[in-house]
Amino acid sequence: VVVNILIKALTATPAPDFNLCLALLCERHIDPQPDEGDAFSIFLPQLQFFYQLLRTCKFPLFWEIYRSQDSTALRENYVAEVYGFEDSIREGVIAKIVSSTFTRIGKRRLETYLDLTGSQFDAMVAKLGWTADSKGGIVITPNPDNQIQATVLREDIQLPQLSKIIAHAQTA
Repeated sequence: VVVNILIKALTATPAPDFNLCLALLCERHIDPQPDEGDAFSIFLPQLQFFYQLLRTCKFPLFWEIYRSQDSTALRENYVAEVYGFEDSIREGVIAKIVSSTFTRIGKRRLETYLDLTGSQFDAMVAKLGWTADSKGGIVITPNPDNQIQATVLREDIQLPQLSKIIAHAQTA
């Protein structure tokens, strides 16, 4: 059950859910002993590595390791029990980060981020409300996070205030 909760918490990255779940667990020595069958001890280092990859936006590497032979036991025994895990990673983690960061991204790059190609990729892009442009890129829907806005600060300082600062600077 603990492993399933940690897997579900991965789908909330970059929110601190994963770290919060780890902190709520009692402090116990983590020493993987495959003979004991303690799934928590066996899979925790792998889940922490997945979290680190997602948090640092290394999405292609995340998918490569997730699909590797080393992750087969985790995928087949635990991830399979978390409904929609891969789509949650794509939509809830990667798409949120991409939409906060980019206004336009290359199609190839986004394909590697989402680990999708062809009609699956096109369906995901349409589901997210993004569009393809004529230059082979994907246009991200504008939002407050990906729009650059200049901020102008105007200070209203009166001459008597400046004279105090100048006088203090001369005595120092």
